[in-house]
Formats: sequence, structure tokens, C-alpha cells
Amino acid sequence: MKQLRQVVMLPTEKASNLWKHKKEDRLGYSNGTTIEDSLVIPQHLYITSNEEIKEGDWCITNGGNNRIGVDKYQSTIQYTIKPLKIIATTDKSLLINITKKSSDGIKYKHLPVYFPAIPESFIKAFVESNGTIKEVLVEYEERWKDLGDRGDGKHIYETNHLVLKTRPDNTIIISQAKMYSRDEVINLISQHSIWKISNPRGDIDKWIKDNL
Repeated sequence: MKQLRQVVMLPTEKASNLWKHKKEDRLGYSNGTTIEDSLVIPQHLYITSNEEIKEGDWCITNGGNNRIGVDKYQSTIQYTIKPLKIIATTDKSLLINITKKSSDGIKYKHLPVYFPAIPESFIKAFVESNGTIKEVLVEYEERWKDLGDRGDGKHIYETNHLVLKTRPDNTIIISQAKMYSRDEVINLISQHSIWKISNPRGDIDKWIKDNL
């Protein structure tokens, strides 16, 4: 299942292989090596979401002042702009804690792990667009909750929540969000109207997946 997410680029004081030229209106990517040059400003990419933010989640915010940056969410701070939750990044210094049961089944261990990463193919596409990509589609998978036996030995399940889907190398599965022209939208509406007449009980989600 694909979800629309936002792309944010921010400068960093740390070394990065993504950079913005100070004098020229262009971005660059050094393909795995960091660049130390007085004419470039290192950058990091962040994929963000409007989903619920919990205490301690990494987010992009103004931290109560006018400087946009990366910080951990604190419910006690009066943010003047809504914080955006970070779900993936090129910044390997950001870590998230995962909770696991210990061997006795009672205590929990908080283990720091790397954030899901942004695939190099997208970073290159972002640079080629000179930073004009603002939204992307990110792949999620549904997790189901067992509501128990319905009375005949079979169980009832409901969608509990969506979980970010990643590849074995910890990169997210990402694609560019398509922008539709007015004519394309009119054509799609017409196609759907025809399909609905011949498929009154058709699966609208499947139609969207097949046509959009």
C-alpha cells in the first residue's frame, strides 16, 4: 500500500555526499564519498509524514523558534508550526530505539538502530530535479489485529496499523508521486464512470491501483 509523504532537504554541519552549491543554483551528489569544499553546503534528505508523533520521535520542527531543524518531539514545547515526523533519512547519525522483550519475558531492552534509509536511486533523481521533488509515494504494509473467535471457530481480523516497508538493505520503497493535468483528471473520471456502470460491486481500491 502506497502512502503520500513529503520530501524535505536541510543543511547540515556534518559531512554529507549530498550538497548545495553556495553560488550556483544547483545540487550535487558525490556517489558515496563526502565533499569538503568551501563552495558547497552539505545537505541531508528527510522523508516525513503527518502521522501521529509520540514523545521522543525525531521530527522536523522549529523547536519553538524560527529556525527549522531536526529534533526530538517534546509535548511540553509550544511549536509554532506542526512538527513533521521523520520516517527515513540520509542522515546516519539519527538513531531510533526499538523495544524488545528480554529472555525472562518481563523486562524490555531499548536498542538503538539506524533509521530506514533513502535509496540512492531517489537521491540521484532528486539531484537531477534540482530539489523540485516535494512529495513521493512510500510503500507500507498492513498489520492485522485478531479480534477473536466469531463463534464458529473462525477468527475476525481488522487492519490495526500500517508499517513502513523496507528492503533487506534497510532502504524504503519509494516512487515519485504522479502529477495529473486537468485533461488527465477528466479522462480518469470518465474511465471510472464507465467502469462503475459495468462493475457496480467492483473493488474501487483495485481500480485505483490498476489505473493511477
